[in-house]
Amino acid sequence: MAINQIKLDNASEKGQKSAKRVNSLRKRVDEVLGVILIGNNLVNISASALLTYFVIKEFGDQYVWAGTLILTILIIVFAEIAPKNFAAKKPEAIAYPASIILEFLTNSFGWLSRILNFFSSKVTGVKMKKIFLHKILIEMN
Repeated sequence: MAINQIKLDNASEKGQKSAKRVNSLRKRVDEVLGVILIGNNLVNISASALLTYFVIKEFGDQYVWAGTLILTILIIVFAEIAPKNFAAKKPEAIAYPASIILEFLTNSFGWLSRILNFFSSKVTGVKMKKIFLHKILIEMN
């Protein structure tokens, strides 16, 4: 997250619940990221499957490529680029409200994220916590 840690700590010390929630989530960043990636993949794959079904049913299988192209553009623009640009420009405006949903999802599905991170680290030999610690150290310099 690109949120200012000093502002976040100050808001948290003043008792702002959303700031405390964001701070708590930052301490579990590997779980939070895993849950976000799981959800993102679930939504994108479901959208692709539904679009493919709809296109075949309405227009025939010869137009699946057009549906795939349109969905790819929509996902890249509206689910990848635009939200990241907005969050980079206004991190508090995104982080505070999103923390409510992310806290719920992380508490509900963090176990799945931990399991997937465990298997991923076994396959790749890389531990997620080390990656995030390295990233934080780079950002501090």
